[in-house]
Amino acid sequence: MQLKLTGTLDSQFTNNQHGFRKYRSCVTAWTCFKQKLTLAMDTKDMLVGAIFIDFKKAFDYVPPQSVLQSLYVDFDVDASLIKLLASFMLDRNFYIFTDNYLSEPFPYNSTCPQGSTLASTLFIVFINLLSQLSADTNIEHLLFADDLFNS
Repeated sequence: MQLKLTGTLDSQFTNNQHGFRKYRSCVTAWTCFKQKLTLAMDTKDMLVGAIFIDFKKAFDYVPPQSVLQSLYVDFDVDASLIKLLASFMLDRNFYIFTDNYLSEPFPYNSTCPQGSTLASTLFIVFINLLSQLSADTNIEHLLFADDLFNS
């Protein structure tokens, strides 16, 4: 499912998205930023600023309905795949099993389960929505996402 979804979406993601994508990394994001900065310094007719935001536990706060709607409306993903993704993202439960005892279910409301192969792709769909907000402005932007964490 990951390969099908990535194959369908990758060419439709904004070119400003780096990280979690083939041939786009922290290095490519930095290179693009450096080029913009150099151009601004050379021409002196551009204002360059940088905002770095660290979304702590970002996968846990991706709104599932927004992602599913975007997949259907913006990316034209087949309804049967949307239905499958909805069952993966919504109404999840986990249980604790110890000493032959199984707990009652605990709701798990994260939309992009950490460690799943789909998490990064679904997160990029959400970030791509944010990128569309600045599409009608003269504001250029770069997006980078990674899944690094401190243990």
